[in-house]
Amino acid sequence: MAVTPVVATVFALGFANGVFAVAAVGNMMRLVGQGTAGREGIRMGVWGSAQAIAIGAGSVVGTLMVDAARWIANDTMIAYAAVFSIQAALFFIAALLALGIRTKDELPHEHAAITTG
Repeated sequence: MAVTPVVATVFALGFANGVFAVAAVGNMMRLVGQGTAGREGIRMGVWGSAQAIAIGAGSVVGTLMVDAARWIANDTMIAYAAVFSIQAALFFIAALLALGIRTKDELPHEHAAITTG
């Protein structure tokens, strides 16, 4: 069996999706503990809802991109390879962004508190 661009891009998409999932779940678990106690479940629900909306929107946009790429390239394999490559890159960027999220307690203090006395 010959390795085609689709096989490589599907592998890259799966790997990037896994990296994204680990980063997203790790950050979700860290962030839901921040803030007012007793509201962790609500924060997890909001996080899950946001992810569901993003996955749904991504599926629709991905489908439209495949149709557009297939129309431009007139080749289904090239269309899927191009869209999967773009998606893999976006997942990787999203994982890097998720790793950079900091809570209010983790932010450096820009100015020392001024006390008057």
